[in-house]
Amino acid sequence: MVGLSEALRQKIRIELAGFDPAAVRLTVFGGAGGGDDPLFARESHRIGQLLAQRGIDVIFGGGKNGIMGAVAEGALQMGGVVIGISPEFMAHIEPIHNHVTRQILVETMAERKALLIDLAEGFIILPGGIGTLDEFFDVLCNRKLHRHEKPIFIVNTNGYWDELLRLVEAIIAHKFSDAATKNLLHVVANGDELMAGLEKIVMSASDNNFSPAKGVTDAG
Repeated sequence: MVGLSEALRQKIRIELAGFDPAAVRLTVFGGAGGGDDPLFARESHRIGQLLAQRGIDVIFGGGKNGIMGAVAEGALQMGGVVIGISPEFMAHIEPIHNHVTRQILVETMAERKALLIDLAEGFIILPGGIGTLDEFFDVLCNRKLHRHEKPIFIVNTNGYWDELLRLVEAIIAHKFSDAATKNLLHVVANGDELMAGLEKIVMSASDNNFSPAKGVTDAG
């Protein structure tokens, strides 16, 4: 747990005691709202299902609503492990999901983001707003700086992230970053493409059994 205080390290050891230490854990970033297209939440819910069916633990920001709530509910419906990480003060701003496998409460947004990044073996970026962009650029910047080697998947549901991807291309074109930057991003259109990418990039490097999901459809 690089960069975490000893007190926070100890808290996490206690909170995660009893969880499978060999499990693959992925952090999912996305909006606290659902956006203007019902497909965003439907596909996010389905992705939660698919992750759970493959035995992947889901880590998320702890909220009950929006894209984050949809992912959590999808995974829980399939019996998956869902770990929320939320600052205590957020309960006064948005509902915290109280029915996940474990809800870890921290003091600050910085602590939450540090844990969301540190505890995962990879990242999934779903439709979201300013907070999701903050998390995306944090994991991308730190990947560029070789502070981690974890894969970053962008789920471009219905073209939602097209402008972001064009921005990355513009940054490269104007020589504020090199062409290798875009190679750090795995862009997929939907849950099926995401699962194929995870199987190739994440699960192939793991000893875990990554079994194909059966019978999962759009649960909208």
